[in-house]
Amino acid sequence: MNKPAKKKANKIIPNFEYARKLRGKKVKIFLRNGEVLDANVTGISNYEIIVKVGDRNLLIFKHAIDYIEY
Repeated sequence: MNKPAKKKANKIIPNFEYARKLRGKKVKIFLRNGEVLDANVTGISNYEIIVKVGDRNLLIFKHAIDYIEY
């Protein structure tokens, strides 16, 4: 008898799960190029973080972030 195919579960990488908790919070983002941004987090996906700095919206790729203080 053939066994039914199992669905692959969408796995969320635990190391990035903390980033989803930052939505709506004021943070300080340290970029790999040395820049520091004081920003409000407005959105997060698997590879990007959208922040508001002043009156500008910025999309920052996660690989460009050194660390985040909150």
